[in-house]
Order: sequence, then structure tokens, then C-alpha cells
Amino acid sequence: MKEQYRIVQLGSRDGMFYCKDTQSGSRTSLKTKDRKEAERLVRHKNEALKNPHINRKIGMAYLSAADPRLVRRIWQEVMEDNCQAA
Repeated sequence: MKEQYRIVQLGSRDGMFYCKDTQSGSRTSLKTKDRKEAERLVRHKNEALKNPHINRKIGMAYLSAADPRLVRRIWQEVMEDNCQAA
């Protein structure tokens, strides 16, 4: 299977790396000049397309590492936090 996203480096943009969608032709900046970081980001984008069911589990792992309470919150708590922040 051909990868949907690939890495592109534009010299006209001071060597900034971009992610090119091979289906639509659109490019989005990866906001990095580091090739390894750009390759990692594009690899993750392609992996997300191959295994969409695993994305939620990966996201929950990142959230629980940041704050273990985030993965156990209910909508009422989220709404109360939003009202307090406003």
C-alpha cells in the first residue's frame, strides 16, 4: 500500500519540512527543520491511517501521562471546568 503522506523540504522556505498529501496534493507545514522529527511526524500520520482503532488508546496514554485524572473525567466535570475558565 502506498503511503498517503510524504515528507517534502522546501529550500525556498529556509529548509522547512512539509507534509504532502499524495491524494489531494496539499501541503502542510510540520513546523520543523529537523529531518528526523519531520520523518517521525509523517510516519505517525501514515500509521494513524493504517490503524485508526489504536489512535484513541495512544491518545489516552498521552493524557494519562500528563494528568491521570483527565482520562477518568465525565462530561459534567469538563463543562464545569470550561465555565470556570471563561
